[in-house]
Formats: sequence, structure tokens, C-alpha cells
Amino acid sequence: MKPFEYSNQKELFRKIVRLGHLEDRLINRWNERDKSGNLWPDQRRFYHGFLKMAKKIAEKRSFAVAEYNLLYGGEKMIHRDPDKAFEDAIQKGRLNRDKDSDLYAGNWMYMFTNEHGIDQFKNIITRKYLKEVK
Repeated sequence: MKPFEYSNQKELFRKIVRLGHLEDRLINRWNERDKSGNLWPDQRRFYHGFLKMAKKIAEKRSFAVAEYNLLYGGEKMIHRDPDKAFEDAIQKGRLNRDKDSDLYAGNWMYMFTNEHGIDQFKNIITRKYLKEVK
């Protein structure tokens, strides 16, 4: 753990909050789209761009939170290869490859692995975490 430097801690915390706000705005833009499914291909690309950016921002924020916790204490989070985390979740039945399913892996983003070794995934639309399998 680094010696306590309030200004660095404050700046890192601000970064986490800014990334969270940006992620919220991107998800809101995604949710504003025409839900009828009658979008032109260029409109689909436009809105899917927001979704793609939201996933990247969530990943960045997740890494910033992990860095904050590592430097200043707090919950212990592990970051592993997201592809491996998704494969493990699909194998265990937590997620799947069926595009019509609520558990379709493409609708979730890997956030971190908690101190109990359970991979945490967040839904890209509802922003709720996937329930842990007991």
C-alpha cells in the first residue's frame, strides 16, 4: 500500500466517478433508441457504437477501482483475462451463447473477480450484476 497521498487518492476517485457518469450517459443513449427494431443499418451501427463504448468505459472504470483499492485499501478484487472469465461462465451455465436468452454472454461485461473467486458480470442494458450461483 502506498503512503497516503490525499491529492492522488482524490484524483483517482474523481476519475472513477467521471468514468461512471460517462458510462451512464452512453447507456442512456442506448436506451433512447427506437425499440421497434425498425432501424436502418447505419442507425444500428450508431447505437451499437454507444454500447461498445459503454463496455470499454466500464472496463476502464473497473481497472481504476481495482487500482484505487490496491493503493488505498478496500475490497480485494482480482482482474483476470475477460475472455477466460466468459468461457468459464458459459461452461458453468451462468451465461450462454443463445442470442435470445437473458443470459446471452454478449449482453454482459466482465467487471472483476471477487475475493471468493467468483467472476462478476454486469448487464450492459440494465446495469445489474449477474447473480452468483450457489
